[in-house]
Amino acid sequence: MKTYILNFDNKATAESLHNYLAAMLDLPAHYGHNLDALYDCLTSVTAASNITIANIDGNNELHSRAIEVFRDAAAANPKLHLHLPQD
Repeated sequence: MKTYILNFDNKATAESLHNYLAAMLDLPAHYGHNLDALYDCLTSVTAASNITIANIDGNNELHSRAIEVFRDAAAANPKLHLHLPQD
């Protein structure tokens, strides 16, 4: 099982967050660096994967929307297991 620990600290812009996610999650080169593309990549994961996300800024709309994408993808893909600080 693959394990990813993501730290959203200092990822306040879409560019910084998507660049970080692309690198940390080994997303494909064609990753579109947007939330729709993130959902597509996460729902395409075929290996069992644990993703833990830390330092989520609840006041940052981008963080909130990204967490929603991670939750939706985990609900749609049984191979993806999401762990959030409040869970």
